[in-house]
Amino acid sequence: MEKEMVYDQEFSIITKDGVEERFNYFIFEDTPIISYNKWESSFYTNFEMQGWTSKDRPDFADKGLVFIVSKNDPMLDRCAMYHELGHVINNHQLGSTGRLDKVTDGVVSPYELEADQHVLMNMGRKKTLIWLESLMEYYTRETKLRKQAKEDGYLQEKGLLGLKKLYLGREEVKLRIKYL
Repeated sequence: MEKEMVYDQEFSIITKDGVEERFNYFIFEDTPIISYNKWESSFYTNFEMQGWTSKDRPDFADKGLVFIVSKNDPMLDRCAMYHELGHVINNHQLGSTGRLDKVTDGVVSPYELEADQHVLMNMGRKKTLIWLESLMEYYTRETKLRKQAKEDGYLQEKGLLGLKKLYLGREEVKLRIKYL
């Protein structure tokens, strides 16, 4: 059983709009790991990319920041953390623009594969596969729900784009499992 991650420190981010938001975090391998539940999946970024500042942690300005969206499963959360840390440690470019463009040709971003290797190295093959399979379940479930909304006439243009990204995300995870 994996040890639960404890977000025992707090800091604030001032957004580019001047809004202050408070976050709980801990430091792991010199990287802030931040609890975040406004999005559906974990991610990494930095202050510059987002246009943020911080009064109480200006030292975070030059660090990669890992935001973890908890799945209420310490093992899955730890796998997500190691994946995002893989991006930080390997200095991967920020943003996902174009990441899914070649999935239909069977090509996965090398950044994703390298980040998955960081999970594999730290969590082992069995746990990495369980984590990737949980991502597949998420994409499958969300794709099914959005397809139904489309059939019922509730999906507008933005929702159709989201459906396409979910489909490509699912296909990408299938390939990531294959390349593991």
